[in-house]
Amino acid sequence: MVGVGISRAGATWEGDVNLRGTFRGKAELLSGGSLSTEPERSRGDEWSAEAALRHALRKDISLSASVRGLIVSKNGYPEGDPRYNGSKEKVALSVGCDRMFPSGMSAGVALKGFVMTEEGQRVPQFHEERTSRGIALAFRIGFN
Repeated sequence: MVGVGISRAGATWEGDVNLRGTFRGKAELLSGGSLSTEPERSRGDEWSAEAALRHALRKDISLSASVRGLIVSKNGYPEGDPRYNGSKEKVALSVGCDRMFPSGMSAGVALKGFVMTEEGQRVPQFHEERTSRGIALAFRIGFN
């Protein structure tokens, strides 16, 4: 796994950009009391990227937004093999607002959504190519 990121901050804002890669080789499997290397990679490599920005409207109220991306490459098995897993791509967006109270308590709300496209796979659960979408409204309360 390798990653790089940068963070910057001003008087009323801060931002982050991160990039990570996970590179997988062939796994070793226990077979008959000894380890043997699988013939192909059962899991594909991954790349993920994120950009986030936070802005303080006032000392006690801040807004935030982020975008995240994920790419997982297909595994090493050929299409049609029972162990084949295709690639997937995902994009997620989030916007939110946080409030700090004089008592030290904080509260926040965020709206999050994503779109993910997956090629067909056979393991661990069979499915054809599909596109998933999701949306969530999240609430947070914290105490210091």
